[in-house]
Amino acid sequence: MSRRGRKGPAGIILLDKESGPTSFQLVQRVRRLTGIAKVGHAGTLDPMASGLLVVGVGPATRLLRFLSEGGKSYRGVVRFTGSTDTDDATGTFLDRGHADFSDDELRRALDQFTGEIEQLPPRVSAVKVQGKRAYALVRDHGENPELKPRRVVIEEISLLRREGDEAEIRVRCGGGTYIRALARDLGERLGCPAHLASLRRETVGPFTLSRALGWKEFEQSYRRDGDAVLLPPLSAVEGWPRLPLSATRLETVRHGGQPSMDWWEGGAWPEDAPRAALVDEDGALAALAERGPAGPRLLMVLTE
Repeated sequence: MSRRGRKGPAGIILLDKESGPTSFQLVQRVRRLTGIAKVGHAGTLDPMASGLLVVGVGPATRLLRFLSEGGKSYRGVVRFTGSTDTDDATGTFLDRGHADFSDDELRRALDQFTGEIEQLPPRVSAVKVQGKRAYALVRDHGENPELKPRRVVIEEISLLRREGDEAEIRVRCGGGTYIRALARDLGERLGCPAHLASLRRETVGPFTLSRALGWKEFEQSYRRDGDAVLLPPLSAVEGWPRLPLSATRLETVRHGGQPSMDWWEGGAWPEDAPRAALVDEDGALAALAERGPAGPRLLMVLTE
């Protein structure tokens, strides 16, 4: 069976995106290469940004939403020479400035952004305003969309180095956080206009950049042996308890039947685990379930 017609989850791809192409362009490349129409990613990287782009192929795209729960981490350079209309180095300067604060003042300012905070998204962003992307309203219609602050979680920020008007930071955060908005707000907090000069994503959920392939390397590897460079769908829920299904019970799940706690011996489903991965006799991911007051409930079925 061709890859275009094959059934079941195809897997997860870890790409090391270079600065320049959009995340959507890389998804399109994967579609053309694999011949599979159903391809998605676990969080956009701006064209200027580089680093880890997690791509799902086939039904495994349905698992991508769970990756944001594990958080993401970035390494970026904030430049305190002025603010821009995009909050990064690709935009037009709105004003100019110069860093006249100490390293200790910078560290104290960074500490003030940890935890759950309100963040105003950049004007040029994918946030929807009245059904349209903010960046489209700005670039295509010359509008100034009215954006609303959103609650985001920043788990940790650390200063890696400081050289004059530049500071390199590492950020671990939840989904929906804009690092370029953080750079903008950091400058405002320090009284010095700033923008994001560069950004590299290092982790997404359980996945790390060290496991990712650049596009050319991935393309060559896929043409040699496609399945060898696709991670199994189970890798997207790494850390979840794994509960085996017999062939009979797998058929029940495939046809929409709900699992029962007595399918597994006592203690198989840890008390502190709200969800579990149900695997077939070969150890492949078959379904996801959550633990409810009345027993397990299917979240999704991935086998056919």
